[in-house]
Amino acid sequence: MHKDIIEVPQFKKEKACKGDVLTSGGMGPCISIVIYNPKSKCAFMMHEPSWIMDGKLEKKLKDIIKQLGGAENLKAYAAGNSISSDEEEEQQNDTKENRGYVKEQFLKFFKEEDIWTQWSNDDSISEMTFYTATGECKFTQEKLSERGDNDDYNDSENYSY
Repeated sequence: MHKDIIEVPQFKKEKACKGDVLTSGGMGPCISIVIYNPKSKCAFMMHEPSWIMDGKLEKKLKDIIKQLGGAENLKAYAAGNSISSDEEEEQQNDTKENRGYVKEQFLKFFKEEDIWTQWSNDDSISEMTFYTATGECKFTQEKLSERGDNDDYNDSENYSY
């Protein structure tokens, strides 16, 4: 049974513990990151626009790690970061580079086997949900409809880790 469902909006970071659920949706090029302590069953989730990731993630990770009692045994998750076919090639390349940047920052603090990433398909919108009681991370993505700028989606995909 879940205690609280905590929505994490863009530009925000939230903490949840022992039964709370963290969720963040509406990720196009944005990236959601979860850092989880399986012993305390506490986690932080943040939802960051991809264009502000460079140079700022390390400081945010250090702060979260400190609040969770150190990096030992922590798990790191990242998801989202869809590439839009409407963007110019340079912007698409910058978006792709953020994936490597996130992994590089994670490897400064976490073991490879404690890192999970699920990058969105191109032209998709996604949601990440994290269950602190079990450590389960669910990732859902939906391909944007080819019918234009309405809010219709299709081709839903679901992943759990």
